[in-house]
Amino acid sequence: MLLTKVLLPALLLTVSAAAQADQLDLDLDRELSSWNVVVDGVMGGRSTGTVTRSAPGVLQFSGTLSLANNGGFSQIRRSVSGDQFTDTRAIEITVRGDGRAYRFDIRCANARVPAGGFQTAFPTTAGAWETIVLPYEDFELITFGRRVPNAPPLAPTMIESIGFTLSDKVEAPFRLEVRSIRAIGDDPAPTAVSSRDLATISRRATLEKLRRLAEADERETTPEPATAARARAARLAELAVDRGVPLFNNGQPAACAAVYEVTIEAMRILGADLLGTSVMDRLTQGLADAEQNRDPQERAWTYRRTLDDVYVSLTRQAAMRR
Repeated sequence: MLLTKVLLPALLLTVSAAAQADQLDLDLDRELSSWNVVVDGVMGGRSTGTVTRSAPGVLQFSGTLSLANNGGFSQIRRSVSGDQFTDTRAIEITVRGDGRAYRFDIRCANARVPAGGFQTAFPTTAGAWETIVLPYEDFELITFGRRVPNAPPLAPTMIESIGFTLSDKVEAPFRLEVRSIRAIGDDPAPTAVSSRDLATISRRATLEKLRRLAEADERETTPEPATAARARAARLAELAVDRGVPLFNNGQPAACAAVYEVTIEAMRILGADLLGTSVMDRLTQGLADAEQNRDPQERAWTYRRTLDDVYVSLTRQAAMRR
């Protein structure tokens, strides 16, 4: 079926030609009030949230997350028509965040649950505009923060509302700007790389990176072995994140997780004598935690948090030795 793209002042939505008569019109200049704010105040919490326009055609979801009184979430959502998602396979969003992980929320008529809906998480890079693809198959039905067992799959034509949720348990102000939201169909997508192939590529890249770092060290004044090893490990963490984030944002969380996993394993080869016991323990714990989680997105995030923690530890050690 022919797909027609309709450019709106605020948001872009791809719909089937048959549904053009009822196209979703999300003109922020005229329909900002169509977005509803839901915060944990309904349960006694103290989080806040607002919807404003930060620039022409840009929606801003901002506020402060609070964990007081067992709270900890802020959400915006608006009603839509399922007809506008016919023959689509994913949601594509263009956002500028603050470095926190948000969730895209979809509610369907065939799977109504209290305090929840179909959700999938997406990371943001502070201050950077990013286009992120969220395949329907990655969404899980959530109620009160828990997965619903034996849940039906997300049915695009049954979609009733869409929105954004923040519930990362971090007490701090937040801001997410949204420049576009669109439902995409079966247009040719970037070639997917299997986790196995990507792991092989990553191993080769890791070995090549280590070889180049070793050659660079030989050309310079040779530092003490532990210092050199920590520097290599920190730079490998940077390389892994640089390669993993685009994969995650392009709808390949399993491939992203594979990159992070191989990098962590490569670091562990260096051993506690060079990296230190605390770093080795964190690497080992990260691998164990990820092994317990079958969800590729959560596994990728577990590895990412491990790499972030190790990177901070390694760079702090380097700074203390200067």
